[in-house]
Amino acid sequence: MRRRLLACALAALAVIAAAGAARAHPLGNFTVNRAAALTLTPGRVAVTYTVDLAEIPTVQAMPAIDADGDGLAAADELGAWAGAEAATILPSLVLEVDGARVELALETSDAALEAGQAGLEVLRLQVVAAAPLPRRGALAFTDTLEDGRIGWREVTAAGVDGVALEGSDVPATSPSEGLRRYPQGAAESPLDVRAMRASFAPGSTVADASPGAVPSLPGLVGGDRLVGLLGERGWPFLLLGLLLAVAFGAWHALMPGHGKTLMAASMIGSRGGIRQAAAAAAAVAGMHSASVLALGLAVLALEATFRPETLYPWLTVVSGVTAIAVGASLVRRRWRAWRHARSHATDDGHVHMHDHEHGLPIDADGRLGLRGVGALALAGGIVPAPSALLVLLAAIQLHRTAAGVAMVGAFSIGLAVALLAIGAGAVTAREAFARRASSAWAAGLPLAAAAVMVVAGAAIVAGAAARL
Repeated sequence: MRRRLLACALAALAVIAAAGAARAHPLGNFTVNRAAALTLTPGRVAVTYTVDLAEIPTVQAMPAIDADGDGLAAADELGAWAGAEAATILPSLVLEVDGARVELALETSDAALEAGQAGLEVLRLQVVAAAPLPRRGALAFTDTLEDGRIGWREVTAAGVDGVALEGSDVPATSPSEGLRRYPQGAAESPLDVRAMRASFAPGSTVADASPGAVPSLPGLVGGDRLVGLLGERGWPFLLLGLLLAVAFGAWHALMPGHGKTLMAASMIGSRGGIRQAAAAAAAVAGMHSASVLALGLAVLALEATFRPETLYPWLTVVSGVTAIAVGASLVRRRWRAWRHARSHATDDGHVHMHDHEHGLPIDADGRLGLRGVGALALAGGIVPAPSALLVLLAAIQLHRTAAGVAMVGAFSIGLAVALLAIGAGAVTAREAFARRASSAWAAGLPLAAAAVMVVAGAAIVAGAAARL
């Protein structure tokens, strides 16, 4: 038995290490990125249009590709899908020569699946179309395609074999190496270029070296090691996967973000104890699991019509507004308690605070009420972790939905454990401060914490509003 357990553990570690070779999309798992490369040769212009779909859009595109429903994308199915997409794309590519539109004729269309993050795949489409050109003239190109997706958009243009471009307002070479290696900082500020203008004539073009100076990101290595375990059978792999999910959930809670800030501020701003910290952590974890499952079902059920990346900012706004509401309620009560403390300090310099006003979401004793805990769960758990969503989608594709749901639950348990530790630490710090503080300082700390919660909520809303 010991040898079997050791062998399973070693095998599991090997799977984890192998899963780390998956390439995470540097622009995010929700993006659809597009590049149009114009190449002018004597008498001809060719437009190579490339589309790079990250993991989530690829999952949504698969039902349209998999015509026979066998769960696999065969070469003929990918070819048929590429042809259909090309027919949709070409009318949106507006090419003008000397002010008159020139129709592009399709030459080739190809699609391929490549390894992505969390055991999922990314989809790559390439369409080549061409049109005749006179000996010289003015050229204008516009990509008018609007699909509602976020992502990188670029246009390049180059003259070769005796054709020179003059006055071009786009580079000759791709700053993303054909959507293969994106420039540093691309995720925070993706390029959005959809048009170009230039004049062309016989001659030679001086190479444009400026794009080469843009630093590029290496292929991001990592992926979700949990999916490597999902592909294996046997309870040792499942157990190890669940333990890893708990650890990743706890790590996610400790990463920079607002969840731990809201938990700490709410525990200090209210009079909640360890029990309330546990209730709040469990509520946040439950809300997180529900949001991951709901978003995953929406991605699969609504397919290409659903844009999860557009939903995230709105969910974040809901989170921030809820945090503001809870924080404002705490500020109101703590302000009255602080004023009461200043005017009724005892002779020994300490404060005996009493809350007599009933209100929601704060109970009469100053603790978060049932609605307050629910509101905190909404603020801290309604925005699902993209990594948990990817694990769920990968599990469904591997026909191991139950194991994927269990890992999402384990991820949320780890999240709850970390938040409970943060909440318990905040409660302990608050009580220690209250024992040592004199006069109104004991009431001032909860007031400050409640104000921090309002400020954090406002920052969350402002950040989300900038992405809408």
